[in-house]
Amino acid sequence: MSMIRYTVLAVLIFFVSCTVNRSSNTSYLPDVLRYGADPTGMSDSTKAFNDAIRNNRSSMVIIPQGVYRLDGSVDVKNHLYIESGTEIIRRRNSSNSTMPMFYLSTSYATLEGGNKSVRITSENDSPLGIVRVGHKDKSDRERNIFYCEVRNLTLTGNKQSSQAGNVGISLFNAQRKFETQTASYFHTINNLVIQFVQTGVHLEAFANANSLSNIVFNRAGNHPDHEAILVDGALENKIYDIFHHHSKDATTIRLTSYDGFGDRDSYAPMFNYIFGALAEQGGERAMCVDAESGRHNIIHINCNVYSGNRLFKDFGKNKNLMINKDAEVSSKQ
Repeated sequence: MSMIRYTVLAVLIFFVSCTVNRSSNTSYLPDVLRYGADPTGMSDSTKAFNDAIRNNRSSMVIIPQGVYRLDGSVDVKNHLYIESGTEIIRRRNSSNSTMPMFYLSTSYATLEGGNKSVRITSENDSPLGIVRVGHKDKSDRERNIFYCEVRNLTLTGNKQSSQAGNVGISLFNAQRKFETQTASYFHTINNLVIQFVQTGVHLEAFANANSLSNIVFNRAGNHPDHEAILVDGALENKIYDIFHHHSKDATTIRLTSYDGFGDRDSYAPMFNYIFGALAEQGGERAMCVDAESGRHNIIHINCNVYSGNRLFKDFGKNKNLMINKDAEVSSKQ
């Protein structure tokens, strides 16, 4: 009997010890409050966020539940985890910045929410994205950036804006003419709500080999020149499980050539694979796909809008494939 008692006691001690260790270990994860972040949203927490990241490059940094004001930009260089129910906001009355709230411009950087109750909101226009992944601009060509992740968030743009160029998330690759020393590849964008923007996701220049999935676009655009996803010269991206709704007269997928490097060359979108997309945004001028250029792209979309698709004249001759359901297709020169 005594042996049984000792055995039970040993098991209980082991269980309690493991439980204590698990709970105490989480207390060693650095959080932004230790660096002066304000969880009431009354003061700017930009410096505290950047200090926490800079001083804990090898650790996950936690943003505990609360409301945080960001007047500037945060450079994510590690794994930044935002607890469920948190709001991070750039307020119009305290900042006139139009730069991204979060940059992911270092390999393996991760911006993660506990779930989509995490809200990142900019009351100002964000032409480079509320979140930007990859190179910051076309002159940022000194490094390779691989395997960044953005997931489990709700991104909300300027509700008062009607300007094209107000972007939810952008991915930019400054690699030019396939110069391999400045690549930005293999990023994963997953499980987002993107709303109150004119472009939901902008895949720009050589944005290459990225995976985008499980994204709901809600009030992403209100004009045919606005779109949920802009494939702007990008190539070899996989985009799937997309739902675009409550975005009267907007376009779901737009393919255009990128000519932003300032030379005579333009770069058409190529080898992109888009499937499982649903266009149901409403409005008599809404389109599912507006393809101005491209080669070797495959698009599968369930098209439940009035205007269907608009494709450039040689869309099929350029080895593009459109798989539609209930869609009218018109050509443009």
